Amino acid sequence: MTAPASTLAGMSPEDQQRVRNAVADTGPGIFASPLIGGSRSDVARYLAEGELGRRLADRHDWRVVWKAVAQVIDEDPAVVERSPEQAKADAEARTVRVDGIVDEAQQALQAGDLVQVAALLDEAWAVDPDHRIPGVGGVRSLGVRLSVVRDRIHARLIGRDA
Repeated sequence: MTAPASTLAGMSPEDQQRVRNAVADTGPGIFASPLIGGSRSDVARYLAEGELGRRLADRHDWRVVWKAVAQVIDEDPAVVERSPEQAKADAEARTVRVDGIVDEAQQALQAGDLVQVAALLDEAWAVDPDHRIPGVGGVRSLGVRLSVVRDRIHARLIGRDA
């Protein structure tokens, strides 16, 4: 996924990426649904009132989420017009990309390059702050992997082997 063309008002960069990823991953399936009939505005409403809205509810009113989703779709209508199969393949490619970045960060950690570790973890976080391997939960999530790496960095900084 490319860098956002614009910011989504009132949202942190992580929440903006969450919205963009949800639109890319789930939007095509909603758009292709016979009940929606190819309505981009209905895709925005379903995402804002559904899972995405619930995930962001502690930080954003559903209307803010709806507006953000609609903005993402308006910026690139093709994002929801792709097939659900293409959306799934793109999400899997994003997973592989983030896994690769985190693996690079772990190698940089082993080499003692903490500046590179930090840069790579920021890059992974920017691509997908909720990274999980489909069908696998818990320890494979980006947040858990980051906490493990952070613990190892902390141990190195205080002089213990991790």
